[in-house]
Amino acid sequence: MIKVNLIPPEYLARQKSRTQTLRILAVVALSAVAFAGITVVHITGAYEAERIIKEKQAKIRSLQAQVDKVKELEAAKASVKAHLDALNDLLRARFYYPYFMRDMAKSLANSVWLSSVMTTLGEGGKIDFNVSAHAKNGDDVAAWVNTLENNPRFSNVTLGQMSVSGSEQEQTVSFPLKAVYTAPVN
Repeated sequence: MIKVNLIPPEYLARQKSRTQTLRILAVVALSAVAFAGITVVHITGAYEAERIIKEKQAKIRSLQAQVDKVKELEAAKASVKAHLDALNDLLRARFYYPYFMRDMAKSLANSVWLSSVMTTLGEGGKIDFNVSAHAKNGDDVAAWVNTLENNPRFSNVTLGQMSVSGSEQEQTVSFPLKAVYTAPVN
């Protein structure tokens, strides 16, 4: 059997070329549509992100006033706490000193008197004190130091250099003394 092709080969070549061109155009068109779609999605996402950022920034601006107020209140709270701590320290010390003065007065011998007392309040109700004192004789000084050393509330009793002044009948012994007093626990 013999086949006779009645369609000219140029026509078939044009048809093939046109089909190929249409396929290329279809691929290009689909690529362009896909690219346009992806671009639109990205642009929409960018606008949405900008909108969200603007909303968050507006919310931050609205909350900034509250943040500033909180910082101001925290600073005021710290200031009040510092004052309260100072007052509590003073109140705590207020209760220690009457005990200190009572125990100091009880420990003094009859012929010993104080000319000055300097105190420093330490931790836990401990009072470091320095006194300048006078006595009629050295035995009274020794008796007072012994009384302080035997009292459990007094510790680290240190007697300074004594000086004697006056006549044999009316002599006065002057001396410094350091010690630590521990207040009773309330």
